[in-house]
Amino acid sequence: MGTLADLAGQALKRVRLQEARVELATALQQTMLPTLPEHLPGLEVAARYQPSREGLDIGGDWYDAFVMPDGAIALETGDAQGHDVNAAAAMGQVRASMRAIAARDPDPATVLTRTNELLVTMGSARFASCAMLRIDPGDGRVTGASAGHVPLLYARDDGSHSIREMPGGPVLGVLPEADYLEETLPSHWTRTPRWSWSPTAWSKGRP
Repeated sequence: MGTLADLAGQALKRVRLQEARVELATALQQTMLPTLPEHLPGLEVAARYQPSREGLDIGGDWYDAFVMPDGAIALETGDAQGHDVNAAAAMGQVRASMRAIAARDPDPATVLTRTNELLVTMGSARFASCAMLRIDPGDGRVTGASAGHVPLLYARDDGSHSIREMPGGPVLGVLPEADYLEETLPSHWTRTPRWSWSPTAWSKGRP
């Protein structure tokens, strides 16, 4: 009976420790995810965090939307490697780095290139995939780039949809001196009412 009680006590301690780790990771992730702006020129933006599998609701997924100094709007989504506290911390580091770089070099390809250089130089233990759109509210032009992230999905009013692979390069934080490409999306994309990236959904309202 004594041995059984000891084993039960050890199991209970492990459960409590795991619960504490999950609570910490949840709090860290929620603190680092941004509050989306209420007003963006010509846009309506919404985001939802939806885990793809049971038990993997904590980790390095992130999204962001903000106005850059030149008046253009940046939309980002990404995923830092892992599903633990360290992944949530890495996510916050990458997101903050991209914001800081975009304030000086707003082109998506440049932002990804500079962020990759920073992570490689720092010897980051985690890599991250990411995609970024730059939207000019003046002429509606949309420029995008991807660092090994999932394709862009857009849906039409009639329920049909299309998928587009964004140009870019490898995931961030792995290859030094990696080159990232960007493209300006065709005009019909700028008239599309909704874009979506997993695990984030962006809603774009017509101006």
